[in-house]
Amino acid sequence: MPFYISSKFTEGIQTEHTFSSGKSPALHIRFDKVSKDNIKDAATDIFKKYNSKLSDVKGIDDEYMIADFTLKENQKVSKGKMKILESDGNTDLYIYFKNHESEISEQLTPNEINHYKSLTKRIANKAVIYAYNNLVKKQEKEIKEENKKLKNLEKKENKSIHKSIGKHKESIAKIKGEIAILNSSLKGNETEKLNLKSYENIDKKARKRLKTLNKEGLKTIGQIEENKVLIAKEESNIVSLEEGIKTNLAKIDLLQAEIADHNEEALEEQLSLLEKETKRLNQDKKSLEKKIRKANESINVNNEKIRSSEENIKELKTSQEKQKTKIKESEKKLNETKSTMKEYE
Repeated sequence: MPFYISSKFTEGIQTEHTFSSGKSPALHIRFDKVSKDNIKDAATDIFKKYNSKLSDVKGIDDEYMIADFTLKENQKVSKGKMKILESDGNTDLYIYFKNHESEISEQLTPNEINHYKSLTKRIANKAVIYAYNNLVKKQEKEIKEENKKLKNLEKKENKSIHKSIGKHKESIAKIKGEIAILNSSLKGNETEKLNLKSYENIDKKARKRLKTLNKEGLKTIGQIEENKVLIAKEESNIVSLEEGIKTNLAKIDLLQAEIADHNEEALEEQLSLLEKETKRLNQDKKSLEKKIRKANESINVNNEKIRSSEENIKELKTSQEKQKTKIKESEKKLNETKSTMKEYE
């Protein structure tokens, strides 16, 4: 609700009021949302300019004596008393004046009362300005606090959420790079293995090299973890391994048939080697399937963390927009307050 002076004041209403000393003619002003402290401070400042001051009436709350002062308009030494009553958001000021000739009233001093009305209006205007000043300070404080909340939201987003998402994405990107290198190594490994396996007769040195290649391949595969690229690559590897197993089984069948007919030592060695290789390929397949399951689980966890972080950013953005809207509304109120305040300056 805006501050304003009652229209009774602008009409120059005079009434009687019972002060502690009895009934006296008085000018009456009603204020809305202006505190009694604002009115007292305004009166103190105004009368100070006339080399006068207020003094408390002993034992009476919010009643004051006004020391001698001289108005420029009539050059008469005057004095008075003032009573302020505050209730239910309204504040009433009753102010009594007299000079060395008479009490001031419509009946007794019709030609001079307007001078005192003008003085009273200056007090009222200043009291309203004081009230507006308090409101401006309050609104500016609220805006400052709201801006602080907004900065905290932005700080939280910049330093926490983006940092968290960045770490997840950086981790995934790093793994992808490692997988690209390892896949290249595996490709060369498999090529050399296939070349060795294609020999009709495998000597001791070749068998040793084949075993070494198998170990290196397993070691490389063990370094590939938790990524979608790994899943796609390793699923392809599984298909190749299964085809290799089928090929070996077919060769075993042929060798067994040849052994039955010829019983040659070289063929038995090849059979033994192929059987071991087939067993190893089956183990490799199981290991890869296990790694793929772990990779899937890890990717799901990372995706869930990113989804959660993005949801947090969305919520923070919403909070920021609400906070910005609140600040705009507060600034609008502040501007309205300052604009209205100028009417009383």
